[in-house]
Amino acid sequence: MSHIDELRAGFLKFRDVSDPQERETFKELVDQGQKPRTLFVACCDSRVDPALITRSQPGELFVVRNIANLVPAYDGSEQLDEMAAALEFSVEHLDVENIVVMGHSRCAGVKALLTAVKNDTWSEGPLHNWLRIAETAAKDTVAQDSHLPEAEQLKACGKRALALSMQRLASYPSVQSKLKAQSLALHAWFFSMGRMQLEAYDPWSKAFQDIT
Repeated sequence: MSHIDELRAGFLKFRDVSDPQERETFKELVDQGQKPRTLFVACCDSRVDPALITRSQPGELFVVRNIANLVPAYDGSEQLDEMAAALEFSVEHLDVENIVVMGHSRCAGVKALLTAVKNDTWSEGPLHNWLRIAETAAKDTVAQDSHLPEAEQLKACGKRALALSMQRLASYPSVQSKLKAQSLALHAWFFSMGRMQLEAYDPWSKAFQDIT
């Protein structure tokens, strides 16, 4: 059986074997629309599913995923990228209460970013064009943490990129107005997969702290 066949079979099981409560939940979501309370910005990595990790149910999270869970800097009202559109939609139309940007250990995107900065081997193409928006995080890691093992460098770079994304989120006008009204909160989380540990960024100490 091909993987596509397995996915189809999984859908049929979901459709036909779902318990009555699941069916009722989906019916309500269809009839009443979605009302997620949190926008989750996560990596595309197949091992890092926000709903699975947080045990969230359908309708609870509005999720945007991209390589290395990055947030571009705000550059004006004509900005054309998925992140800007998702922010506007979730904040202004869905009235989410939280935005969580979540990075993770052993991120291939962060590794590609750090390698490009270390070796000055940027290539032309969508991947490196995208990763360049977190170049400062990698440069700071090279300058301050080159003595650490590679795995620790990757964590340090990933965390710096998360802090950078937090700063950039606050620069978007729709986010700014909600923050000023105290109707929106920003969070940065780092998930260590092997250790099953979750850390949160503390803006006062400018460090990540274990919240598990």
